Amino acid sequence: MAARLSCHSTIPQTINEQKLNDIHENPVKEGIVFNATAYVYSSACNYSGAMGVLHVDLIV
Repeated sequence: MAARLSCHSTIPQTINEQKLNDIHENPVKEGIVFNATAYVYSSACNYSGAMGVLHVDLIV
């Protein structure tokens, strides 16, 4: 499984990775959760290697 990249990574990111990270960070920015992987309906936990509530086909 692909690891979720940090926006502070020194590795250049593709547009898809940037957009995916932005989407994963939305619940954090809104103060719903403290960590993107804690949001139940987010694919962030799937990208971090854990199993989420929903089935997710990883794209990056």
